[in-house]
Amino acid sequence: MSNDTEYKAKEPSDAPLKFILDKTVIPETLLMIDSQRVQNIEQTINQFFPDDNSIINSEVFEIGGKKVTRSIVQKDKYTFGFSKGNSHLKVQEQFGLVSYKHVGDDQFWLNFSDGETRMLIENVEAARNKQRMIEILPPEPTAEEIAAKEEAARLAAEAAKKKGGAA
Repeated sequence: MSNDTEYKAKEPSDAPLKFILDKTVIPETLLMIDSQRVQNIEQTINQFFPDDNSIINSEVFEIGGKKVTRSIVQKDKYTFGFSKGNSHLKVQEQFGLVSYKHVGDDQFWLNFSDGETRMLIENVEAARNKQRMIEILPPEPTAEEIAAKEEAARLAAEAAKKKGGAA
């Protein structure tokens, strides 16, 4: 009895391989990407198993001439690591005393056990913002205030006259 799914070599030099094409994993549309922009894709993964029951994965990959390095440590319910890449801190025009500027592209991150909380630490440099002078003008005096000042000046002038005439 013959099994139809098994591959039988036609030539003695052919390797006895079994090849099955799964049409469900072939995408319906493909992207046309210039091979000069993508260049070679290279990936190196190293795994380490220290005595503290943690797992350390070190990944280095290069795509389009850009090299990315990432180290991930898994210990108990925590996952943390170091990576080089784009910063998550968006630097905008900041008001106040201090502005922050990225220093390097190293990041330290930690995923907590709840699966939703993530802490990211980036290297930044604080720079003191230039201070601005803001002139605040007093409100314009009302008609009653002007009349009261003029009356007070008139009374002071009369008092000075009486004092000067009595002496």
